[in-house]
Amino acid sequence: MGKVFIVNYSGHNVEPAKQYGSLHYLTRNSVNVFCTDRLKLQLIKDMRNYNNKEDYILLSGAIILNLLVVLEALKHGPKVRILIYNFKISRYIVRTI
Repeated sequence: MGKVFIVNYSGHNVEPAKQYGSLHYLTRNSVNVFCTDRLKLQLIKDMRNYNNKEDYILLSGAIILNLLVVLEALKHGPKVRILIYNFKISRYIVRTI
């Protein structure tokens, strides 16, 4: 089973994402989005074990964080599987970019 890379954990219930793999938190709570160089270095380190064939990215938090994570994931292969929460049906939906 793969891993779910959670872009930013701010207290929302992400337990339903466990059906896609073990949860790995890339950032938590408030993040200084103006220090993009530092964020990028941290994300590169935290995503070194990312596998584009098995893993997922759970989009959350600031747009710049999501962008940096998806760009880093694309370095590992041509496709990225993302999880987006659908409030109408109360579950995560998989989309491939």
